Amino acid sequence: MQASSPQKTLLFLFLFIVCYSFKTFADTKTITLNYNENDISYYTQDNFDIISLPEFSHLSDSLLAGEPMMPVGTIRVLLPFGMEVSSVRIISTVETTLKGEYYIFPIQYPKIIGDENGEFVEPKEEIYSSEENYPGKLAEFFYQGYFREYNIAEILVYPIQYVPAHREIRTIKLL
Repeated sequence: MQASSPQKTLLFLFLFIVCYSFKTFADTKTITLNYNENDISYYTQDNFDIISLPEFSHLSDSLLAGEPMMPVGTIRVLLPFGMEVSSVRIISTVETTLKGEYYIFPIQYPKIIGDENGEFVEPKEEIYSSEENYPGKLAEFFYQGYFREYNIAEILVYPIQYVPAHREIRTIKLL
């Protein structure tokens, strides 16, 4: 049996309000990134320092060649169907400056395995003389997509900041 015209109108208005409300008053997800300073590992290569954290990779984009190679983590967040990420905000942080001086290894161009002839990319002077934190951002939205019908967002986090002019390392816990 076909619904009358007023019933169709009510159904349409109800769906519009729910969808509009969902996009207007979107939920927030809170993530705490916590690690122990003992998790940080250090080693030296060609008179440069390399700093690592377990389960983190390093900045390695060839567009950034010559800039400090810092740890970066990817956090994947499962989102409700239809939800879109509009921003990433840091609510609270705890910052600690590590003892010592560090000269962070610069990002290099990718090399073919077995090819030892690649040129070494020197540190970019404008960055290595800076008194600002590098990379300067603590977190950023990277990507959102679906995997096997699951809505997943990827957030990049940078919990270690480098002050090149002072050769300082600052650990930042995101709360």
